[in-house]
Amino acid sequence: MDSEGNAATTGKGALAIVGGGFAGVAAALAARTAAPGAVISVYERESAPLAWLERLGGEPAALGWADDDPRSFLAAMRESVDAFAGLFMRLPGSAAKAWWEERGIAVRVDGHALFSARPARELAADLREQLRTARVTVLAGHTAEEAVFAADGSARLWFSGNPVAEARRILLAVGGGPNRALSIARDHGHTDELFAPGCFGFRVADPRLKGLTGTELPAARVETSAGHPPKPLGSSTGALRITGRGLEGPAVLAASAAGSAALAAREYRFTVFINWIADLAGTEVTRALRERALAFGKRSVHTDTLFGLPPKLWVRLAKAARIGKDLTWTSCPPRKLNALVGQLTHARFTVAGHFLDTRERTWRGGLNMAGFDPATLESRRRPGLYAAGEVLHFLGDPGPAHAHATLATALTAAHAAARGL
Repeated sequence: MDSEGNAATTGKGALAIVGGGFAGVAAALAARTAAPGAVISVYERESAPLAWLERLGGEPAALGWADDDPRSFLAAMRESVDAFAGLFMRLPGSAAKAWWEERGIAVRVDGHALFSARPARELAADLREQLRTARVTVLAGHTAEEAVFAADGSARLWFSGNPVAEARRILLAVGGGPNRALSIARDHGHTDELFAPGCFGFRVADPRLKGLTGTELPAARVETSAGHPPKPLGSSTGALRITGRGLEGPAVLAASAAGSAALAAREYRFTVFINWIADLAGTEVTRALRERALAFGKRSVHTDTLFGLPPKLWVRLAKAARIGKDLTWTSCPPRKLNALVGQLTHARFTVAGHFLDTRERTWRGGLNMAGFDPATLESRRRPGLYAAGEVLHFLGDPGPAHAHATLATALTAAHAAARGL
């Protein structure tokens, strides 16, 4: 689909934004504010922009970080941390919130997180309409492959099966994952790290999880490790979901982001330990089980579910501890109760692969940020070429941190690229 926008989509005064995702659309709107009379065009390889928001459907979208303390934000960044210290100072949480509200986008704050107040699909429709009213031309089905800059600084963009476009400046915002547009930066001397999922679900085939698809835990502790002796690779606490493929949910995604490089290097073969009741340690659980045995000794361990766990999961963990369904609290041998404590607080699972979460996707890898001016995100090697979003090599914890990093790069690059147009 092509939006109604500028009458011309080319021209030596134009800004060409390659990519119509979160970063590309934010950059286009910011550039329009900075350069009201400029010709601004967004070239999107898919059939429509903002596929990321469409994928979230009725859920709220993470839009950025909500507070102004750089320490909390930088603690949630996993890669390229130093590069984002200055970017966050230019766009702290309050500035991100204000930017969205200036565009009529209702937001809500949840701790450090800034979310859309309306479903993501409605936000996508709203932003597309804003592109139209801002007279930003959106050209779908355009896969950029090459850019050549002339001596006067103007550039020509080549696309697969589409006409050539001219522009004064080019902003790469193609998102994460392999993309032909990366060759534009490589042709001008930029290097990049191999793209890999920045967060992902864990493929686990285990009898303890069979038949529990759809089970959700509000607070679980997830720890990944590998090697002999085991080396911790990443951990997180939060909600966890059991699916037909294994484990996913916020806690799994954050733990995978924390150890994404090491886990990818191991081809996603590693060990994960789960504390299903993250607010309790092993000693506290042991004490709770002993108190239960004293108070309700004749109850069956299998049917006397504790700690708010789903009954089916509780039974699976009891079976894994070799506790038969006929055993009561008082008749259960201490060694089996200790084994149950282990299943509750340190259940070991073998991970044999990964999958992309259906609700949250981030990428690691991309163009090395050392090749771009940190104040403008203009190429140090090719003046007039800018980059923003996941095409750059950074990684934040899934959700608000990663979204804020994407927004910060988009607004920084857009303001610089639009200057003087």
